[in-house]
This record gives sequence, C-alpha cells and structure tokens, in this order.
Amino acid sequence: MDKIGFLDYLKKKGLDGEAARRQLAIADHLDTMMSARNVAKGSGCGSRAARSLIDALVQSGEDSVDNILAILRYGYFVRNDEVYVEALTYLDGVEAMDNLYARLGRIAGEGVRDRIFSKIGPVTPGTDLKARSAAMRTVIGEVLSGLDKDRLDELFASSFRDLDDSHYSSEAGLLAGSNGVDGYIEAKKSEFIGDLKSCMDEGRLFFGQEITPAVMELVTSDPEMAFGRREGGSVYVTKIPFRADMWLKEKDPLKRRYLYCHCPWARESILSEEGTVPSEFCRCSAGFHKKPWEAALGRLVGCDVLESVLAGDDRCRFRIHID
Repeated sequence: MDKIGFLDYLKKKGLDGEAARRQLAIADHLDTMMSARNVAKGSGCGSRAARSLIDALVQSGEDSVDNILAILRYGYFVRNDEVYVEALTYLDGVEAMDNLYARLGRIAGEGVRDRIFSKIGPVTPGTDLKARSAAMRTVIGEVLSGLDKDRLDELFASSFRDLDDSHYSSEAGLLAGSNGVDGYIEAKKSEFIGDLKSCMDEGRLFFGQEITPAVMELVTSDPEMAFGRREGGSVYVTKIPFRADMWLKEKDPLKRRYLYCHCPWARESILSEEGTVPSEFCRCSAGFHKKPWEAALGRLVGCDVLESVLAGDDRCRFRIHID
C-alpha cells in the first residue's frame, strides 16, 4: 500500500494530520489482512476482509463512522470495489436511526421515545444490517401503534436522511432556466442518464452498483425511472433497483424485492422470517424523492408512497404533488 499517497489523499479530503494518521492505521491494518489472504479481486475476499475488520471494530467499541469511512476510502484508493461497497453498505444512511430518535422525542415526547427505544439494543455504525433491520422493525411497529395520525404525519414529513440544503442549491436556478416544469424534468433526466452512462463507460460504480447496458435500457425505457413523469399537478417516480443488473437476472419474486430495496435499515427484513419493516417507513424514501422539488419550488410538497417492496409490491413508486 502506498502510505504516503494515501495520507496525501486523506489530507486533500480535509483531514488534519492526526485524523489522517488514524485513518491510515485502519487502512494499513486492512491492507495487511488483504495481503495475507492474497486472493484476486472479484473473489469476495475484499468484502469478507472489510466485514471482518468492521466486526472487530464493533467488538472493541471502535466502529465509529470515521473508522468505517477509513475502510471505504482505502477501497476507493486501491480501487477495490468489494471493500468500497462493503463499507458503503454500513455508512449509507447510517444517520437515519439517530435522526428518527431525535425527531420522535420532539414530536411524541422524550418519555414515549425512550419507552420505544428501550425495546431494542444498542445500534452503532458497525451493527450488521440484519440487526439494524430488526431494530427498525421494532421501532416503527411501536411508533405505528403508539402515535395518532397527525403525529405520524409530522414524524414522516421528511426523510430521516441528512439531506443538506447545500446539495440542492442549484435546483431553483435549474428550474428557472428550464422551459417550465417539463423542461426541468428533462434536464434532470438527462443529468441522471448521463451520470449512469459515464459510470458504465468508465467502469465506475454508481452508488455501489454496476451499470451495464441492460441497466441503461431499463432506465431509459421507463419514463418514470430517471427523474419522473408529470401528469397534471403530480410527478410519478419509479425508483431504480438497488442492484439493477442482478435484479434483472433474478427470477425469484422475494429475492427480486430484496435486490430492489435501497434502504439499509429495511432491506434485510425482506428475507427475514420475522417479517419486514412496516412499509410506512418508506415515507422516508418519499422524503428523499421530494427534496429536489422542494428546493426547486421553494416550498414544501407532498409525496405519496404508491408501491413499495416492503408492502409486497414488485417496485417502489411515488407520487409527488407539485401543484
């Protein structure tokens, strides 16, 4: 491993000397594990090594976001997609449970919140996804049985993801410079499809998944999948599958639903004998899809979950109310 190069990479990410050295130590440990195994990329060795190290960090109480981020950055730096994707799996949406905890306390009161969360054990960044899904299934089940409709609507009014407004700062200008709403939709579609094509042409992952010609055909042939299809005052959006190429090849309906689901807090529950996370939780994803529209229009908009793999449907589909 090029330690000097990795340190330089970390410093370009804005880490100070001490933080960079801590991440280097994690990456160097993983690199030693990988070298000892001496197995070619694509064998699953990278995924197993990353997962083994994360498990060790959990056992020592050191599974912080920064330490898992060091594993992700190592995977990116050495161009090992298996390591990168494994770490990304843990980091993607890691903030959702903490945000749910805080919002539930504000809306229902700390006493109600604490009673609900007392029913699950500790959930940390390195908690495996099956345990995360089990915890979320319990929490959402308790929330649905304990809160009235008004408080549920307030709780699920926006995503539990950290969706920084600065990330959407260009949306209003893009809408203003487009030929109305339809022009804005076409501009966003073109941007999304262009990103996918670049990933395919350059052999890069798109948020952890491989983009193949079959995936490109899937997205471009569905008018709702790239950014949405307007019908009157509504925009209909169908989510791209989480692992689209694998989903296209899979025949088993249950496994297809599993491969479709993006949510790291719910996906594993689809295969669980204990049942899925209640599909009401998909309103978190609705909040994600309506966020660009709220930034573009400068006001809050509503979004309905029309179909959801957690509810047993074959896809996830939403209706955003823009009028």
